Amino acid sequence: MDERTRSTVEGNDVMHPPIPEEASTILSTLHGRERREWREISKAAFDAAIRYGEKVPNDIDQRTGKRRWLFNYKAGGVSVVTDNSCSTEVTSWAHSCWGLNVEKVHITKYMKDEHRKAVRDSVHHELWNSHAVAVVDQSGSMRKTDAENGVTRSDLVWLCLAVDYVGRRLRTGEATHQDYFSLIELGPEAKCLIKNHPFNWILYNKIIDILRTCHPLGKGNYLPALDCAKKMLLSNKKGRCLQQLVFLTDGAPSDEEPRGSCGGPELYHERAISNQIASIARQFGSRLTIGAIAVGGGRYGALEAMVNTAKNYNCQTYLKKSSLVAGDVSSAFISMSSLISSSKSRSTDVLTNCQRTFRDLTREPLPSVGVYLPLEKEWIQYTSVKKTLFNKYTRDWEQRDVFYDSGAVGIAVREHIFGEGRERAVRRVREVNAHGDFVGPMMVGKES
Repeated sequence: MDERTRSTVEGNDVMHPPIPEEASTILSTLHGRERREWREISKAAFDAAIRYGEKVPNDIDQRTGKRRWLFNYKAGGVSVVTDNSCSTEVTSWAHSCWGLNVEKVHITKYMKDEHRKAVRDSVHHELWNSHAVAVVDQSGSMRKTDAENGVTRSDLVWLCLAVDYVGRRLRTGEATHQDYFSLIELGPEAKCLIKNHPFNWILYNKIIDILRTCHPLGKGNYLPALDCAKKMLLSNKKGRCLQQLVFLTDGAPSDEEPRGSCGGPELYHERAISNQIASIARQFGSRLTIGAIAVGGGRYGALEAMVNTAKNYNCQTYLKKSSLVAGDVSSAFISMSSLISSSKSRSTDVLTNCQRTFRDLTREPLPSVGVYLPLEKEWIQYTSVKKTLFNKYTRDWEQRDVFYDSGAVGIAVREHIFGEGRERAVRRVREVNAHGDFVGPMMVGKES
């Protein structure tokens, strides 16, 4: 009991497992200094792999036509590929989770029963409190062993995601079996590793399994991963479900720039990613939180474009350029979990203590609000218009002049909203004359 915390769920006492409170606690259990140095794939590690590693055939060198060799040195946490003579290194990498003491949580019968019930309930989208979609970079650069204590960037990220995001939310009660999680691997292609999984300790264990078995490799293409994330988020558009997109990477996009595009790859990436985020953000507005976590130094113009685009649709946003120290990455994940908790608080009715249901409306970006073009198809015109005001002195509704402009014969209302509150959606409104031209002042309409 001493290291465990007790909470009550539907009348049952639940014992939370004694996992560390932060990922940095686990990192302190790494093997000794010598082994940490080996994680840098030094000359000594290369020699040890050749001498003690298991030698197995690798692929054929296309240049020489000769077989390459793979030396898998499990004790040292290193794999090395050499040429046919075994004297020249071709490539090498550190093993996933090598030297990390990360235990999985024991799953009780009660936990299994609750999980099965949550999986059955997942088809009823109106029961979801939230849905978090995490996109985690698994390109080749995530194999670098320059993170704290010589762990790979990939190990650090999976560790913090498990302990500081999933584990912490479960310990504090911020997430329950009515909160769901999906996981997408960012690489040359997008892979959905976990889909619509209830927040529980079984989910925690699955992420630990990924930590132990992952193999970062190849390019890091943002656009397929964002497209997959969009499908995951749009799988539940019920107004009660808050949405969160967590995007974690250590570098710029590798997506190929199409022929004929102008401005170079950086500008292409920023535009393409902004368009993807806009197509997601316009569906959810303020009930979507988008967070980007960048680990290590690099060019992050694409992540900045991602966050800035989301802001234009009233989404909550978070951008953290983190060092490769566990405490820094941990705080980024903790901030992301706090954001969705604050969203839940804002959307909870103080009288009923239930989450408010948002309407399924399409948003437009704030920078477009000052642009009024009558030919745009998003304007819907009405000619049979009446205007009534409530007179607080007579306690009655009174008919008033409808238009501000003498030449107006109707009004045009923007189909997309540009603002929203707890009870109202805000649209742009203009008066129109007989020719369909805008006349009179720029106005807004508040729809309750």
